[in-house]
Amino acid sequence: MMKHPESFEPAFNRSGMVAERVRKLRKLMEQKKVDGILLRRRRNFSWLTVGGDNHILQTSEWGVVDLLIFTDRLIGLTTKMEEKPFS
Repeated sequence: MMKHPESFEPAFNRSGMVAERVRKLRKLMEQKKVDGILLRRRRNFSWLTVGGDNHILQTSEWGVVDLLIFTDRLIGLTTKMEEKPFS
C-alpha cells in the first residue's frame, strides 16, 4: 500500500541545517573577533542555504545575492530586479 505524499518524512530538515550553519559561522566570528561575515560566491550561498540557487550566469562565481551575517541577524543584499521574499 502506498503512503499519501503528505505523510512522507522530509529527507532532511533544511531550516534546521541552515540554522546550524549560521550558528557555526557565528561561532567562527566570535573566535576571530569579527563583527560580520560577507558571503558573495555562489558556492558559499549554496552551502549556507543547503543547495539554494544564486546565479544568473553559469560562468560567474559571483551570485546575485550577497549574504551578510551578524551575531543577531542575517541580511540578503541584491538588486531590486532580483528581489523576492524568502519562503
